[in-house]
Amino acid sequence: MDIAKILAFQAQIYQDKPAIIFKDQPVTFSQLRDHVFKFANALIHLGAKKDDKVAIYLPNCPEYIYSYSAIWCCGMTAVPLDFMLTEEELISCLDHSDAKILITRSKSGINLENLKAKCPQLREIILCQDRISNFLSLKDLCKKSSNEHPAVTVDDHDYAIIFYTSGTTGRPKGVMLSYQSMLINQLSVINLLLNLLPPVSQINEPHKITNTLHKKLLSFVNEMVEPTKPLLKEKNGKRPVIAIQLSGPQLPKMPTITTVMVGDEVKAFAGMPPSPNLVISMDVGEEYRALSDQNVMGATLKGKIALVPFMIKRALKGQTKITGDKTLL
Repeated sequence: MDIAKILAFQAQIYQDKPAIIFKDQPVTFSQLRDHVFKFANALIHLGAKKDDKVAIYLPNCPEYIYSYSAIWCCGMTAVPLDFMLTEEELISCLDHSDAKILITRSKSGINLENLKAKCPQLREIILCQDRISNFLSLKDLCKKSSNEHPAVTVDDHDYAIIFYTSGTTGRPKGVMLSYQSMLINQLSVINLLLNLLPPVSQINEPHKITNTLHKKLLSFVNEMVEPTKPLLKEKNGKRPVIAIQLSGPQLPKMPTITTVMVGDEVKAFAGMPPSPNLVISMDVGEEYRALSDQNVMGATLKGKIALVPFMIKRALKGQTKITGDKTLL
């Protein structure tokens, strides 16, 4: 799971669209990429290495996202810590996780000098505010850093994150997740969303929206299948119906997705229709990112053009099979 590659790709496709909105202030995808890449290269310049543990002790803020993403771009392990932890609890987690760097901001009741003294493995403390005494400032580090793609190779089996439990029956325990585990969790969420689609038996009926959340979920899934739009244009007075099947050894069992044009929009349904015009079967295999990459590629004209050789390559490898009325292609 190459976070740097994903960020670069998203920034290329979505550019000036907002990726984050914090207190009514948008951060575009291009700005997000630049913030993250500058921070990642700053961490590398400080001597942080792949697999190093980097702790984050922050309230909700954009810097939290920059920190997470920069750590993962470097193939390091993020250690997010609850901003409500006391100094003693914080020291315990920093010491137990063997964190080399702490990203934080000054907070009442937390003595940063004391943290440094009691955690000998902690080499640097980076503050998400103006520089204070002997501690580094994130702003200053990024000013001097490059926004080039970090030159780090991340292995899916490397540890991406250590979550600490609440410690209700003793000291908090660290739960470790690999980059691969995170991606499988992501695919499980996608599977959950697909199962919330209306059944294919309702293909001739309008989507029934039960609440605002349901509306947003349907909108998200419909965007996922947007790349099929060119194949769904009405021909000879008939609406083509396309069924998409996803499979792979590491994937959760996913329902067949059926797509059809309703007005000017692509609509998605769960299940296999009786007589689809096309069936697209995709064997994802180990290429987990193929799911998201294909969705993002179809979002713009540039992406659609790039999608053609991508799909041809997958077809030649036998990873994408198409059966049915190929005149639609």
